[in-house]
Amino acid sequence: MKISLKEVKAGYPPEKRQSDTLWAKMVIRRFSIYLAWLAIRLNISAFTVSIISLLFPMIAMIFWLSSMPLVAIILLMAWLLLDCIDGNVARAMGGTKMGSFVDAASGYAMIGFSFFGLGAYLDITYPDVFSSQFAVFTLLGATISILNLLARLYFQKYLNVLNNSNSAMDGGVGNDKGFLKFVDKNVGIGGFFTPLLLIAYYVEMLIPVLILYGIYTLVYFTGITGKLMLRSRK
Repeated sequence: MKISLKEVKAGYPPEKRQSDTLWAKMVIRRFSIYLAWLAIRLNISAFTVSIISLLFPMIAMIFWLSSMPLVAIILLMAWLLLDCIDGNVARAMGGTKMGSFVDAASGYAMIGFSFFGLGAYLDITYPDVFSSQFAVFTLLGATISILNLLARLYFQKYLNVLNNSNSAMDGGVGNDKGFLKFVDKNVGIGGFFTPLLLIAYYVEMLIPVLILYGIYTLVYFTGITGKLMLRSRK
C-alpha cells in the first residue's frame, strides 16, 4: 500500500498526543512513525504488529529466567515501540475489533510478565539477600503484576455495572485529570518503566526499583479499589 510519511504523521491526532506519556512523546512516537510507515509499505497489518507485541513480554520472561536481563529489558522496550506502531498503522490503514482486542491483551501480558520476570531474575541472581525459604523477589514481582491486573479488572467490571445500571453513578474514574493521574500514566509500562529498568540494570539498582514499584502498586491498587467502591454506592 502506498502511503506517504506525511499521511502517517497526520494520523497521529492531537487527543492521542495529549494522552501519550512523556516517554512516548519524547522518544517512542518519533521512531514509531517511521517504522509504521515502513510496515504499511511492506503491507504488514496493525493486527500482525499487535500479535508480535503480544509475544514480546512472554519471550522476555524466558530471558529473565535465563539470567539475560539486558535482552529482556530491550524486548520490553521494544514492546512499547510496537504498541505505538500498531496504533499508527491502524489509524492509517484501518483496524479491526480483533486487532483492538489483541492490542489490549498485549498490554495485560506486559503487566503480567514484566514484574514477575524481574522478580524471578533477582531471586536467581541474589538468592541470599533474604534469609528465607521463599522466593521473596518472585513473590513481590508476582504480587505487583496481580495487583496491577486486578485494578484494571475492577475498573472494567465497574464500567460494566455502570453500563447496565439506571443509577446516576459517575463513570469518570478512568478520565480523572491532575497530578496523580499524570504520575500513574508516566511511571507505568507505557511510561518511564522500561528506560528506568535499563538505567537500573547498569547501575545495579534493580532491587530498589522492584521494591519501589511494589510500594507504589499497593498504594495505587488500594486507592483505585476504594475509589471505585465509593463511586459505585451512588
